Formats: sequence, structure tokens, C-alpha cells
Amino acid sequence: GVVSRKNHPGAGNLDIPLPGVECRTGGANGNYTVVFQFANSLASVSGATVLDGTAAVSSTTVQGNEYVVNLTGVTNGQDVSVALIDIADTLGNKSSVFATTLSVLLGDTSNDRSVNSGDITQTKSHSGQVLSGSNFRTDVNVDGSINSADISLIKGQSGNGIP
Repeated sequence: GVVSRKNHPGAGNLDIPLPGVECRTGGANGNYTVVFQFANSLASVSGATVLDGTAAVSSTTVQGNEYVVNLTGVTNGQDVSVALIDIADTLGNKSSVFATTLSVLLGDTSNDRSVNSGDITQTKSHSGQVLSGSNFRTDVNVDGSINSADISLIKGQSGNGIP
């Protein structure tokens, strides 16, 4: 599997399965983390690259059976294709390329490739709740709380979409 991972204060790392829409902010530098998860521990990966979209690989790390790709310069409202090159696991399984798509649309809490009143309503209904695995998408500013700041951010993105 592949996920987009963000660390939410007080709740830890929370993942959005890919392909899917990453609705949370990447901050001022457009930073996102894509985590490739394999069944077996990795022996080697030649590298990671952006195949399509506006982004750059800033760093990579291997953590057991996960290959973590940190991206920077990711802009809102786009699909970014990220690929691993020459992958081998500790059991001898190999693949020349493994790619995924990270769709980025700030405020799209409903994962439908558009920001609209449904996203605002969903976030309002979660406002004030303790952050959990079932409502974390509505913490779009990734501050560990679901509140009016998230609602305002989504309202500011209303009408945006990914073609």
C-alpha cells in the first residue's frame, strides 16, 4: 500500500490511503510525505522521483518495510505521480518501477476532488471533537484540533477542484 502521512500534534501520524486526495496543508513550503509500504523488509531502492506534477523529492528513508519519500514544493490542486526505482526486498523480490499518484486539494475532506459546502458541513460537524482516525481529515491545518480555523481554511478553498 501507499499512504500520504502527516503528524498531527497530540494524535501522531495519520495516513490517507493513496490513490486518494490529500486534503491537509503542506505548509509554506508545500511539504508532503508519501510512504510506500511493502509486505517484506526492503533490501534496496535506487531512488525516488517525481514523474508528473509540481514537486521535488527532498529526502528518502527506509524504515523496515516502508520507504518514506518526503516531497517539497507541492502545489495545491494537482495530481503528483511519485515513483520508486529498482526496488528489492530481503526475500529477493524485485521491481524496476513502482508508482503512485498523490492528489493534493486543500480542504477536500470528502475525497471527491472538489472543495464545496459538503466539506464545510463535514468539518463543522466534527468541530470540537477529539482528533481520531475517523475524523482527522477535517484537521486540514494539521494543528491537532478541529475548529473554526479549519472551517475558515476550507471556506477559502471553496470552488477549487482537481480536473
